[in-house]
Amino acid sequence: MDSKSSKINNFSFRFALLSISLVLTSAYALSPAIPQMIKSFPDQSVSSIELLVTVPAFSVMILVLLSSYISKKVGEKLTVCIGLVLVTVFGIFPFFTSSYMLTLVSRIFLGAGFGLINSFAVSLISEFYKGSQKESMMGFRSGFESLGQAIMTFVAGLFLAFGWKYTTLVYLIAIPIFLLFYYYIPSDKKSQNLKNDADKVKNNIKQKISLPVWGIAIFLFLIVIFYIGMTVRFPLIVTSYHLGNAEDASLTLSIMTFGGMLLGFVFGFIYKTFKKYTLSLGIFCMAASNIIVNLSHIFIIVSIGAILSGIAYAIIVAYMFSLISDVSSLGSNTLSTSVVLVGCNLGALLAPYGLKIVATIFNNNSISLPFIVYGVILLMMGVGSLFLKKSV
Repeated sequence: MDSKSSKINNFSFRFALLSISLVLTSAYALSPAIPQMIKSFPDQSVSSIELLVTVPAFSVMILVLLSSYISKKVGEKLTVCIGLVLVTVFGIFPFFTSSYMLTLVSRIFLGAGFGLINSFAVSLISEFYKGSQKESMMGFRSGFESLGQAIMTFVAGLFLAFGWKYTTLVYLIAIPIFLLFYYYIPSDKKSQNLKNDADKVKNNIKQKISLPVWGIAIFLFLIVIFYIGMTVRFPLIVTSYHLGNAEDASLTLSIMTFGGMLLGFVFGFIYKTFKKYTLSLGIFCMAASNIIVNLSHIFIIVSIGAILSGIAYAIIVAYMFSLISDVSSLGSNTLSTSVVLVGCNLGALLAPYGLKIVATIFNNNSISLPFIVYGVILLMMGVGSLFLKKSV
């Protein structure tokens, strides 16, 4: 085994590379705190409170597009490290303020930190690994995202006993991740020796976005709207229908993301089993989850629906991100990844308004109504996916 293979297959290297994905979806760890936040900011609407959870996606979109330019100036490693510092500082900032506007601004800067990390969490895997190794690492990356969200949502739920502000302390996890990434991932100059030979010429190729990449971005935009809609609305469903309390909802959301983590880790096996129907499996499972949440008012059943959503989301995301490098134009993998991530984060940002739009169209303020609508849309998407010929 040559030095390159030895380095990238080292457990510490793999874990350090994957660890930055632990915080990428942690904005939604505060979802269980929404009922308390509504009481803390009585002058704000429910949509405005839900926006505090999803607004980091706004700055993620901007910084995802700028991250490539920034990394050319300061290097990929330093760009990721700066992002982790922003996550730490602005993640815990709401703990020290009672102002809605300052909380909103801090969440925007938190998203900036995520944005500096996001593209490289995906593109670095595609640069270091190829073939089955890449698919496996992409699955693990998806699993690490879910693991991070599960742990942080669970801990945030425990902190709710002391008040919603304490839930923001979960972002202190970015400190050990920073140390791990800084220590084990080589500087950009050294890492050039580990990357694929194609990376040596990518700067000489004009980057462009292929049509399939635009399709992936639009598709995941919708999927994220459905998934984040479930994440931010579920605690309100549980408490409003008196199915349980905020801590119960937090536990379910932790299991939901934990299930997604497990699916990410075994994605390679799932794809080998279902092949081109893997995507359809994920979409139909997500459709079922939304319908279950709408139709049932029993806590256990509703929780199963939410957990199924997390499992389905992990399957869909792992499949689609594995596809990006295969359909990207030559030398445009990082840019293509950034465009897809913009689509994902735009979906996350607009998720609360997606819920509101459904209520407005049907002139019905039922907090669970959007999920039957989402379920029907997903069923149609699932049927359409059965006729797709392209697979990973």
